[in-house]
Amino acid sequence: MPAAVLSQLDARTIATVSSLAGRSATVDRIVAVLARHLAKAHVLLLGALVVGGRGAMRRRHRETAVRIGLVLPLTIGVVGMVGQLIRRTRPFAGGQIPSLVDHAPGRSFPSRHAACAAAMATVALRGAPTIGKLMATLGAALAASRVYAGLHYPSDVVAGGLIGVGLGMLVRQRETRSVSMG
Repeated sequence: MPAAVLSQLDARTIATVSSLAGRSATVDRIVAVLARHLAKAHVLLLGALVVGGRGAMRRRHRETAVRIGLVLPLTIGVVGMVGQLIRRTRPFAGGQIPSLVDHAPGRSFPSRHAACAAAMATVALRGAPTIGKLMATLGAALAASRVYAGLHYPSDVVAGGLIGVGLGMLVRQRETRSVSMG
């Protein structure tokens, strides 16, 4: 039953997006830029964690950056394994929606971009709350832009986000145990 509900949600959302895409060249260009480049903002924020702050804050930020460095390859690996189990091509590849960016038609589920953004934000929220909130906001915009651009179904970005939050919480749990044991 849940799969049928998700499938209906995906189909309705893609139909709505398909009816909107192409109405405004300006909106389409903005969304294409966001879908293509917004993930780079997360990398810049990660860099800010490495170099930013003073004293105890600087140490917390660097520790947070290290934890993000640990969660990212784990997230990419889990997304890759899930993608091998549940093979789905991207919405534009099925002709359901135009693609606003050039992209290979391969694996769509789950969204690696959404997963990594969610994992980074989840980890950052503990050690650098302001940067974590910014990462979460940018991650939501990234997920929405990738759906609008025809690269993902809504369930792709939701599943990616859930994977990212779960793995981020796992890393945060390890952080809490390390602090209490040390």
